[in-house]
Amino acid sequence: MTMNLMSSTDTAAFAEVLLAARGARASRAVMPKVLPQTEAAAYQVQDLVRAQLGATEGWKVGAANPTAQPNCSPVLKGGIIWAGTSGIPLSIPVPKPSGIEVEIAFKMGRAFPAATVAPSKADVVAAIASAHIAMELCACRLADGPKSPPLANLADNGMNLGFIVGPEVPNWREIDMHTQVARAYVDNAIAVDTTGGHTHKDLIALLVWLVGHVVTTRGGLSNGAIVATGSWTGLHWLDHASNVAAEFPGLGRLEARLAM
Repeated sequence: MTMNLMSSTDTAAFAEVLLAARGARASRAVMPKVLPQTEAAAYQVQDLVRAQLGATEGWKVGAANPTAQPNCSPVLKGGIIWAGTSGIPLSIPVPKPSGIEVEIAFKMGRAFPAATVAPSKADVVAAIASAHIAMELCACRLADGPKSPPLANLADNGMNLGFIVGPEVPNWREIDMHTQVARAYVDNAIAVDTTGGHTHKDLIALLVWLVGHVVTTRGGLSNGAIVATGSWTGLHWLDHASNVAAEFPGLGRLEARLAM
């Protein structure tokens, strides 16, 4: 694989490869010869893909640590799945293998149109309509899977399939980022159990960065958009149909069935 910078032709070719790998029976894509070498190039690929697949329903944002530059990916049309309230877990078809992450997501109560200046922290916080337990569903569309270069996976929307969004967390402002427990369950057994597991430790800082980024460079944020603010449990891979759950003890829990 060459280290050349991506031309517009290279970017379009990468986007076409990813689009083809999204079909119902599609196989993972052979890695393109020219890959993104910057986050800006990865975002160009993301934008070409989302332009073909309809409205963006939300965004995911995260950072490796409190001082690292965040990065983000759009959640495409159909990617937000609201958890049922009947007590019967949703059955969601996913590829084999698929991954899960436990997160907190915010629903935004107003739009932020494209602008040259990012909105203030106060404006972003005032626009939060609610916070929710969420579970990200991940899958790889590139042949090397999770071992693909990080910027290639970022171009592939950070391997995002979608988010299951569950119960509201009314007391989200009181979360202690250093002591809050987060758990991922697979078939009623704890698969991941963390305390203070969020890598950045500041959900609002990530949210503010995301809104500023999409307002100034990605066309703005829609009213009702869901913004997921990074994993508390890391990415846990599954290779068989499973009942899964995301839990923040004291905050809430959601459950689903992943059908492979």
